[in-house]
Amino acid sequence: MMAIFIRTLRYLTSFMNILACLSAVIMATLVITGTVMRYFLGSPMMFSDELVGFMFVSMAFLAFPMGLLKKRHISVDLVVRNIDYPVRRFIDLVAVIIFITFAVIFIYQSYDFADFSREINARSDIGALLVWPWMMLMPASMVVAILVALFQLIDTIRMLAGFEPLIKENREEVPDLESEESV
Repeated sequence: MMAIFIRTLRYLTSFMNILACLSAVIMATLVITGTVMRYFLGSPMMFSDELVGFMFVSMAFLAFPMGLLKKRHISVDLVVRNIDYPVRRFIDLVAVIIFITFAVIFIYQSYDFADFSREINARSDIGALLVWPWMMLMPASMVVAILVALFQLIDTIRMLAGFEPLIKENREEVPDLESEESV
């Protein structure tokens, strides 16, 4: 059952990552098009800067859960590699709990802010683009990030108890574990 949830979460984060890549491509296209139109045609696209900002936020928040799942977040390798395995697992446990706490607060605050923007029909200054749909990406992606963190929490507890990890990214950190395929 857990394997199905993890696989579904992996597909969801992969889909979100594809959307993040698409946001990056649209963002680059808008910057190039806006530059060409401004400096060569003398007629800038008025909304491109605002839309580029929305695309950047979309890219960052859509890619966040995949980075968390693949453990590509920032760490100090010099410190992490020199910590014994059980201590590292305990530190991971504390870090995941801190992240989940932060994410819950972030979801509450960002949802409130996005919902208020929806209620007042907030729009961007120049292009009059609706703001709230872009803002709703923040709490939505953090919900997925919390799901990833919860599975990592379960996996970390399992590994502290001596069981094999369910998430394949955690498998690399376990000493002397056979190289059988995981989810």
